[in-house]
Amino acid sequence: MTSERVKVPFEGDTVDAEDVAFEISETAPTSFRLADGTTINMRHDVKKVYRLCDKKKEDGSPIYVLVGHTAIDIVSAPDQKDKKG
Repeated sequence: MTSERVKVPFEGDTVDAEDVAFEISETAPTSFRLADGTTINMRHDVKKVYRLCDKKKEDGSPIYVLVGHTAIDIVSAPDQKDKKG
């Protein structure tokens, strides 16, 4: 199956790329504990993956562009009502 070329944004330019099929192997969020006691979970939901056609990394490996959105969930946060600032 041949992929159709599309234009995607990359480093301030628009370049040729090919759509790459993928399957999701894991969707676990990354958790962050901030210095103020807040816990944040973050997950990136990928909708499309593109491989650039005419650009490679310095070592010759392909460059991929992922399109999606980042979901952020505040799991816990310290009570800010008691703080004055």
